Amino acid sequence: MADSTGAPLGTGDLESVYQCLRGALQPASQKPAEAALEELASRPGFCSCLVEIIKSSDADESSRWLASVHLKNTVNKSWRTRRDDSGLSKSEKEYLQPKLIELLGERDKKVIAQVNVIFSKIARFDFPTHWPSLFSDVFGTLGPKKTPEAAYRVYLVLQHVLKELSTKRLPADQKLFAEVTSQLYEPFWQQWCADSQQIVESLKDGLDRVESDAQLAATLQRWLVLLKAVRRMLAFGFPSDARTLEVSPTVSQALPVMLNLLQSFLPHTPKNSAIEFQKLLGQGMTKLVKCLSGLQEIHPWAYCQSGSLIPCLQTLTQEFVGGSCAGNDLCEGVVLHGGLLIRNVLDCKSYRGYGSPLSMTDNCKTQEDQLKNLAEAVKPAVAGFFKGGQAQALAQAIIEKGFKLSAADLLEWSTMPEAFYHQFDTAAQTTENMRGVMEALFVSLLKGYRELLGPTVMSALETVSSRCPVGVVPTDQAEIGGIPGTVLEKEAVYHAVAVGSYDLYDYVNFSSWYRSTLVQELNNKNPKLWPLRRQAAILAGAWVSELKDEDRTVAYRGLAGLLSEADLCLKLTAVSVLRLLIDDWAFQEKNFVEFAGPVLESLAQVLQSAEDLETQIKVFGLVNVIVERMGDEVKPLAGGLVQLLPRVWNQGEGQSLLRMQVLTAYQHLLNAIGAECPATFPWLVPAIAYSIDVDQPESLVLLEDGLNLWLVALRNTTETQGGVLLDLFPHVARIMERSTGELWVCMQILSSCVLLGGIPFISKFAAKIASQFSALIGDIRDAAYRVISPTMENILRVAPAEGAMLLKGPLVKLTKVLLMPSGDAGVAMGANTIVFSAVTVVFSRVIMWNAMFLVEALQEAANSGEFGGTDGLKVFFSFLDLWLEQFDAIASETARKLSAAALSNLLPLPFPGILERLDVIFANLTTVCGELEDGLDNEKKLDGFSSYGYDFSSTIGGNSTSMDGAIVLSENAQPEADRKRVLHENDPINTAKISTCLKQKLEEAARVHGDNLTKAFNQLDPAIKNTIERIVKSQKPG
Repeated sequence: MADSTGAPLGTGDLESVYQCLRGALQPASQKPAEAALEELASRPGFCSCLVEIIKSSDADESSRWLASVHLKNTVNKSWRTRRDDSGLSKSEKEYLQPKLIELLGERDKKVIAQVNVIFSKIARFDFPTHWPSLFSDVFGTLGPKKTPEAAYRVYLVLQHVLKELSTKRLPADQKLFAEVTSQLYEPFWQQWCADSQQIVESLKDGLDRVESDAQLAATLQRWLVLLKAVRRMLAFGFPSDARTLEVSPTVSQALPVMLNLLQSFLPHTPKNSAIEFQKLLGQGMTKLVKCLSGLQEIHPWAYCQSGSLIPCLQTLTQEFVGGSCAGNDLCEGVVLHGGLLIRNVLDCKSYRGYGSPLSMTDNCKTQEDQLKNLAEAVKPAVAGFFKGGQAQALAQAIIEKGFKLSAADLLEWSTMPEAFYHQFDTAAQTTENMRGVMEALFVSLLKGYRELLGPTVMSALETVSSRCPVGVVPTDQAEIGGIPGTVLEKEAVYHAVAVGSYDLYDYVNFSSWYRSTLVQELNNKNPKLWPLRRQAAILAGAWVSELKDEDRTVAYRGLAGLLSEADLCLKLTAVSVLRLLIDDWAFQEKNFVEFAGPVLESLAQVLQSAEDLETQIKVFGLVNVIVERMGDEVKPLAGGLVQLLPRVWNQGEGQSLLRMQVLTAYQHLLNAIGAECPATFPWLVPAIAYSIDVDQPESLVLLEDGLNLWLVALRNTTETQGGVLLDLFPHVARIMERSTGELWVCMQILSSCVLLGGIPFISKFAAKIASQFSALIGDIRDAAYRVISPTMENILRVAPAEGAMLLKGPLVKLTKVLLMPSGDAGVAMGANTIVFSAVTVVFSRVIMWNAMFLVEALQEAANSGEFGGTDGLKVFFSFLDLWLEQFDAIASETARKLSAAALSNLLPLPFPGILERLDVIFANLTTVCGELEDGLDNEKKLDGFSSYGYDFSSTIGGNSTSMDGAIVLSENAQPEADRKRVLHENDPINTAKISTCLKQKLEEAARVHGDNLTKAFNQLDPAIKNTIERIVKSQKPG
């Protein structure tokens, strides 16, 4: 379909491009056509061809639209030069600019929508540097005959351009947008005011008179576009007075005009969405209130200076409490954004004398004083407004209208209980829906005027409780959706007490109320009282801190019953509340033991019936919390969980978030059952293998949890049954090839594999382990050496000979890293104490096994040219000099003891260089002896499983603050703790005394060096010489 030579496209290729577009619209030829278009998009001239097709009157409508979409995508991708893409040429851009201007006359709405976005993207990249005349060129399309339709299209494209430019937040870009605003604001504002006046005059005749006026509808449509542009310029074209404390006269003048216009619109509430004018009027009213709300956040002091703050609050409160917009789909946004504006005023930090960072100038103290004075001036007015009865009116309206379940809500509950629950569960997390706004506003009102509204809420609670006694179904009340109206009123007040729990603390004796009323509500199974039953459970979760131990037991029983109901909304409510109770700091396992089994069974049933992923994740999240918080108490329930978790895993195919929950739950389960975990291996091992297989698409999400589960399993497994877990080790190498992001857990896994598998494991995977360390050394950050060194040391402790042979190559590379120049400084890498102090224990372990091994390994590497012609023995002594120089960088007492013992082992080496450094070696040895041996008779006891302390796994290199709780708990798993203890007890360094080692090695050195040792010893500093003699004499004859 297309030429693949890469030559520029010209007019002769228009037909080919057009046919590709047509083919992409046909199912039969869609894929090859899209592939051809993708190839064409990389060739010069593609955008020019698309523009010509869009302009062509002969092209069909769908192809023109698709051409505009491809043009938008290509411009967004290639208009700006990138590192890997040279983008469009300068000549093609210059050719396209006037062609794009011609497209502004386009009448197809779908095409012009794409063209508007194209202009906004080009403006972001090119204005003003490469297209300084952008705005004048767009305005120039109006011509002498300025038709309303043409003006609308110009304003629309400029609104998109302004929107794009306003999102650039660099100071230079903000300054540029301010300059653009200074040029465009006045004409836009004047036109908007003129259109506003025309609309208001027309509305005086009533909606019925203007609903068929097409010209007025077009004016209203243009007015909407102008409002968006004006709002953006007011918001981002002038500095925020919350920061500068300097009110912009332009903003101050605009606010009263907008508020007056809103007041003119409100009496004419649209009701018929089928009529275009009414539909546009509803959108306009919503957009106008949204504009006022947004400007209040950015320019709070402009509201005060213009005298608009209190009138705006009065207008919106009146509409909120008793207006006609509530419940009206066409203009419900007026109530929503009006509520947000009222909440913004209540929470406005500027009005309280603090908040947004002020301008960083020398007169900062003056600004702080000015802010306090401004705040003191506005506080009485705001407080007077809300204390004048408006706070109570708002709170009452929120409870009666916002919190009360409607007939539509109850219908959704009865037909789609799962969707109903999620809608109300997430409402409080957002202010994009009406219920979320209502809850946020109610909380802000309580926070600001607690003393005023606390008694009001309690009075409402008493009133509804007397009208609807506990356990009684009112029969003399009209029903809504099958529920008595009084029950719904009571449920709304209950919800208010739940939402305002923090601020109503001093007004509600919750423990007494819970026992006398809410427990009965929670256990009442009458369907007509379900709203109260649901709300009683929510109250228990909201007031969890007030529940005594005996109250919790009653709550668990009631929630377990709620969980066994058929209604999915009630089930999920119980799930949410149970999580709040169990995840609370005051949770005690003993109070929940009798309910754990039934609750987990009910949760398993929910998981089997639920189809919504959000439901499955929420339910399984509770399973995780129960398993984690119950600890050893969950062991009797392990059998059921072992059956449940694999079933959920299989049902969750393609749902990675759910499978993550399964892996996390299994971690806690393995910690609970401990050494019995091999019973789970038939499912567990394949699940781990799948999660950590980098070739599986889900590994991007499951990898971390899969590795954590593997580590927990290794730590809880006995030696006789852990072979299948060890066989997974080749995955580690592939993971580390991709990224070192999981370095810590991979090193922990390798350490656990070494402890579990011992010499057979090391021998089997020696090549992979060696290559893994070799790949890491020199390619990781300094701190990462503290992650890999303990694992290397563990290998040497478990199998000294096999480990040394395995680590021969990594040791050579590690020596090169330590001795290589460190960049611009040109000094030895040994100056980096982080690296040296981390790896010195590895070298010490090798030397403790065989001092000559390291020398021979370095000599062999030097003979192969690895050190650039330097002799291997010289490399060894360079390393030794670095070791002696940086000895004090070793902080751990156990590591210092190990290093001192290793230095003693070097004394018998048959090299004169050892004697040349005798003074420094002895100085370090005597220092360690003084630290660890009291008077050379009693050695200080060191408790530790490694040179890094008792258990290096949680302290060295690991990001312990972000580790999962199951990983932390698994560090105390008995099987691995036993393996560490045996290794520790069999480690000779733990029982050896440095003074004894020194005497033994001096005797060996005397046989090797003869009189040269005596001569070198006599040349020592007298203090060091005397100390060494005292150490030798203090040791009993062998």
